Amino acid sequence: MFFKHSRYKNQEPEVTTDARGRSLKSVPLRITPAPSGTVRHTLTEGDRLDHLSWTCYRTPHLWWHIADANPEFLSPRALMGDGPFKTVRVPIDFGSEAPRSRRSELLRSLNALAGVEEADIHEAHSPPDQRTANTLVICYNHLTLGTEELIAAITEAGWIAGTPQPVERTGKSIVLADM
Repeated sequence: MFFKHSRYKNQEPEVTTDARGRSLKSVPLRITPAPSGTVRHTLTEGDRLDHLSWTCYRTPHLWWHIADANPEFLSPRALMGDGPFKTVRVPIDFGSEAPRSRRSELLRSLNALAGVEEADIHEAHSPPDQRTANTLVICYNHLTLGTEELIAAITEAGWIAGTPQPVERTGKSIVLADM
């Protein structure tokens, strides 16, 4: 039995047989429907899916329509910026212009860390009389890895690391599905 607003309420159960020959009743995964229309919303501090659902649909229980309309996020928490993966920007310097091999070495060592999803160096182009400013952007699982370990890996690779700055979901756009 499902809650009356559940996305699985109208799903027909299926019966499967396990290795011991027992019949098991389950509900198959449902196909995410394409939204009939969309409205964009820019996330603000304190936004919650149940509040957005109330604003859009006049019930807090239909938050899953918003999650369905944003399939690029693996979970509702990730959609709201509260998932296990965090992204930080770390200013880095090598002391002088770093050769490409040093950059590749840094990225290889960071991407080898358990918990790092992706690391990339962004170069800010500067006037010819100044050095290029480098920023390292790292997406990592904050449940298994902390910024201290990231900074340690950067310094072990011979780089000077600045203070990590979080990249927040606040100010980012999401889709609110029309019903």
